Amino acid sequence: MLKNPYFQLAWPHAIAVAVLIAIAAFYFSPIMKGYDLEQSDIVQWKGMSQELMNYRMLHDEEGLWTNSMFGGMPGYQVSTEHNANILRPILLFFRLGLPGAIGTLFLCFIGYYILGLCLRLGPWYSLIGSIAFGLATINILYLGAGHTGKVTAIAFMAPTLGGLILALRGNRILGSAVFMLFLGLNIAANHLQMTYYLAFLLVAVVVGEGVKFVLNKKFKELAITAGFLGLATVAAVLPSASNLMATQEYGEYTTRGSSELTIKPESGGNTEQEGLSGSYILDYNYASGEQWGILIPNIKGGVSKPLTEYQDEIGSLSKSNKEISKFNKDWKQAMQGKPASYFQLSMLQNGVYPTAYWGDQNFTGGAFYFGAFILTLMVLGLVGSKDSLKWPFLIIGILALMLCQKEMTGMNEFFINKIPLYNKFRDSKMILVLIQVMAGAMAMLFLKDLKEGQLAFGEKAKKVLIGASAVWILALGFLYLSPSAAGEIRNEKEIESIVKIKEAAPQMLKEQLADSPDQINEQLAAFNEEAEDYEGAVYSIRKEIAKKDSGRSLLLAFLGVLVIGIFLFVKNKSVHLAMLPVVGLIVLFDQLSVSRRYLNTDMEKGKYASFIQEGDKQLPVKPTKADVSILLAEIKNVSTFDEEVKKLKQAMDASGMYGAVKNQKNLDTLAQFGALGLNSDYRVLKLGNPFNEARTSYYHKSIGGYHGAKLKRYNELIDFYLLSQIQSLTAFQQSKMEYLQSLSQLGNVTQAMADSIFMVLDSQEMKMLKDQNVLNMLNTKYIIFSPEADANVNKWSCGNAWFVNEVKQVNSADEEMLGLKDLNVYNTAVAQSKYQSVFHSGSSAVDSTSSVILKKYATNELVYEAVNNAGSEMPIVFSEIYYPKGWKCTVDGQEVEYAPVNYVLRGIMMPAGKHEVIWKFEPEVWTKGNTISTAGSILFCLLLGLSGFGLWRNRKQVGNEEKSE
Repeated sequence: MLKNPYFQLAWPHAIAVAVLIAIAAFYFSPIMKGYDLEQSDIVQWKGMSQELMNYRMLHDEEGLWTNSMFGGMPGYQVSTEHNANILRPILLFFRLGLPGAIGTLFLCFIGYYILGLCLRLGPWYSLIGSIAFGLATINILYLGAGHTGKVTAIAFMAPTLGGLILALRGNRILGSAVFMLFLGLNIAANHLQMTYYLAFLLVAVVVGEGVKFVLNKKFKELAITAGFLGLATVAAVLPSASNLMATQEYGEYTTRGSSELTIKPESGGNTEQEGLSGSYILDYNYASGEQWGILIPNIKGGVSKPLTEYQDEIGSLSKSNKEISKFNKDWKQAMQGKPASYFQLSMLQNGVYPTAYWGDQNFTGGAFYFGAFILTLMVLGLVGSKDSLKWPFLIIGILALMLCQKEMTGMNEFFINKIPLYNKFRDSKMILVLIQVMAGAMAMLFLKDLKEGQLAFGEKAKKVLIGASAVWILALGFLYLSPSAAGEIRNEKEIESIVKIKEAAPQMLKEQLADSPDQINEQLAAFNEEAEDYEGAVYSIRKEIAKKDSGRSLLLAFLGVLVIGIFLFVKNKSVHLAMLPVVGLIVLFDQLSVSRRYLNTDMEKGKYASFIQEGDKQLPVKPTKADVSILLAEIKNVSTFDEEVKKLKQAMDASGMYGAVKNQKNLDTLAQFGALGLNSDYRVLKLGNPFNEARTSYYHKSIGGYHGAKLKRYNELIDFYLLSQIQSLTAFQQSKMEYLQSLSQLGNVTQAMADSIFMVLDSQEMKMLKDQNVLNMLNTKYIIFSPEADANVNKWSCGNAWFVNEVKQVNSADEEMLGLKDLNVYNTAVAQSKYQSVFHSGSSAVDSTSSVILKKYATNELVYEAVNNAGSEMPIVFSEIYYPKGWKCTVDGQEVEYAPVNYVLRGIMMPAGKHEVIWKFEPEVWTKGNTISTAGSILFCLLLGLSGFGLWRNRKQVGNEEKSE
C-alpha cells in the first residue's frame, strides 16, 4: 500500500487537511464540548427571522414576506431558503460535517489550500499559506460577531482566484471547473459585497495574464480560454438566480436605491441621490495611518476597550513615572463608578473615558491583521519574485490601501461617484480582504522561487533583495521608535470632547460649589491640571502600546528577512526543506497570538467569555414581563390558540432546531409566542433604539428592526417622523417617572391624591399618544416603555385597516411626505394625484357601522372582511407597508389596483356592501428565479461532469501514449 502511487500522491494532502481540522478545532475547542460562539449578530438574525422560520417549520414552504421588522418587508434577505440552488448542499459538503465556527474556519483553510495547489505550490507551501489566510483577524472578528455568511464568502475567494489562474496558465478544463465551482459557492454564500470586491482582483489578474497571451501572440488560446471562463462564470451565477434576481429587484426600493424625495428631514438624510451616501459608506473606514494595522495590530490601539486593561504597558511606565501609576489607580476606580474628582465626574457624564483605541471608527473589535511575517515575505516577493502575478497583486494592494481610508477625497470620491455599484455597500475598508487573499499566495510563491533560485533581477537579485529588506526593516524600525508617525495618538472626536469639557468646567464648578464660592478658583486650577495630566498619561500609555506592538512586528519582519537570507545564501536543500516547518510554526504563532487577543477560550468567573451553552444559543431571547403581558392580552383574540400552539410545538420538535434546549417550559413559551405571531397582526414599539435591534422582532411584529437594507420609503418615514415621535414619547415617559419618583419621597400623599395624580398622568399620556399620528397609522398597538413592566396599550392605534372620509391629492412625493405632518389619519389619507383613479375620496361620508376586520393572517396572505354601509364606493387604508412588486389584492376574487397612501401604506377603493378582501404576496421574481436556478443547477452539474470526463479522457490518452512509448 505504501508504494501505491495513489497513496503516495494522497498522503501529504491528507496530513495537511488533518492539520487544518486540528487547528480549527483547537481554536474553537469549546464547540466540541457543547458550547457555541455567542455572536451578537446571530442573535439579531434569529430575532428578524423568527417569524419566517416558524412559518417554514409549520407549512414546509417559504414565507416570502415578514411583518416582524419595519412594519413589513420582503424576506429575501432575511431567512429564505433557495432550495433550487445545487450549490447549497455542495457548500455543506466542503464543511465535512464540522460544527459551527470550526466548519467555517476550515472552509477558509481548505479554500486557500486549493489556491496553493492551483498555483502548483505543492502541499507544504499551500498548508502554510492556508494557515496565514485562515487565522487572519478578519475571519476571527467576523466569526465572533456572527457574520458567518461573510466569512464563508471570503473562504471561497481564494480558490476562485486559483481556478482562474490555473485556467489562464494552460489547464483550461480543470481551471475553469475549479473557477466555476468556487465562484458559484462564493455567490451562494450570499454576501455580494465580498463577491464584488473579488471581481476587482479577478479582473486585474485576467488583464495581467491576458497581456502575456497578447505579447506571445497566442490569440487563439486567449479566445478559447476566455470562452471557457465565460461559460464557467455564467454557470456559476445561474444556480443563485433566485436570490440574485430577488435581491436586485428588492434593492431598487431599499436605502441603496433612489428616492422620489427632493427634500430632507430636519435631521438631514440621504434622499436625493442613488445609493448610499459617502459619509455612510465610509463611516467605519480607517483614518490615515490606520492601514498599518494589517502589519502592526495595535498601531491605533487595536480594540475599543478601557486603557486601564493594558496593565503590562502601564506597569512598565509606572516604574519611572508616578503620574502613570496615579492615573491607573484613579481611573480604575472611576470606571467602576467611583469618580474621585470633578474632572472624572465631568468626563464620565459626557461619555468620555480613556480608551485603548484612538482611531476614527466609532467602535472596533480589533484590527484587520494579516501577519507581520507573511506580509514581509509578500512585500519582498513583490520585489524579487519573477512570477507576473506580482503586478496585478501590487496594483490591487495599493488600490485597497487607498480605498480603505475614511476621507471622501481622491480615489474614494471617484469610486463612490463613478464606479458602478460601489456605492451600494458600506464599510468599504473590507476591500482589504483582497490583501488577505494575495498575501499568503505571494509569500509562498516567493519562498518557492527562493528555493529554486528563480528570482527577478538575475545576478543582481541578492543585492536588490538585501536593499529592499533593509528599507523594510528601517521603515518598521522608524514606526517602533516613533509610533506617532502613523498619525496623532488621539482622534479628533476625543480632542473636541475634552476641549468642550474644559470650556464647560467654570460654569459646572460654579453650580457644584454654589455654597463654597471661595473654592471655585482652586478647584478650577485642579481641574485643568488633572486634564493636562490625563492627556499626558493617555498619550504615554498609548505610545507604549503602539511601540510594544511595533517591536513585535519588527522582530517578526526580521525573522522573515532571516528566512530569506537562509534561502539566498545557504544552498543546502536539506536546510531549505527543514525551513518550511519553521516558517509554518512562525506563521501559526504570529496569526494565532493576535487573533486570540480578540476571540479566545478564556474564562471569567467559571464561564467562557466568548462562548455560551448551545441550548442558550438556540433560544437566545428570553421573554420579559412586557412581552408576556402582550401575549396574555392577545391570546383571547385567537379562537384556536391552543390548537395552533400544539401544531407549532410539534413542528419545532420535528425540525430538530431546538434539540439542545432542555427546558421544555421555555420551548412551550416560544411556541405560544410563535403561534400568536402567525395568527395575529399588530405592531409593537419598544423605546430605546428600536431601529437597531431585532430582539423585539423575536416575539412581536416590530415598528423597528435590524437590517442593512430597509425599504427606502420606510427609512425616510423614520427620518421625517418616527424618530421625533418616539423621542416625544421617551421624553414624556422620563418626565413622568421623575415626577412619580419625586412624589414617592413625600410622606403625606394620600390614596385619593395618588389616584387623582395617576388619572391626570393617564389622561396626558392618552393625549400624547393621540398626537403620534404616524405611529398610530402603523397599527402600533403596544408600547414597551420598560421591559420589566407591562406594555402600554395604545388605544389610538388605527388598527389593521379603516375607511377614511377624505383623500388629499398632492402632486409629488415631497408634498405627500409633508402632508403627513398634521394629518388626521383616522379620517383622512394623502396620496399622489397620479393614483387618483385608483384611490380617491368617496362621494359620501363614512357610515359609522362600516368596518374592516382582519379574518386571517399569514406571512404571504391577509384576508379581510369589509363592510361598506355608506352606499357608495369608499377608500380604505391598510396599515400594511406598500411594496409594488409581488402584492396582489382581490375583492371577491376579482383583482383590483392598489395605491401607495400616507407615503408607506396601501389603499384601495371598496364598493358598497359586504366583501372579502385578500392580499397575496406572489412575486414573479421568485417563480422566475427558481426556474432559472433549477436550470442553472442542471447546467452546473452537467459542466462539472463534462469537465471530469474531459480530464479523465486526457489523462487516459497520456497514459496510453506513455505505454506505447
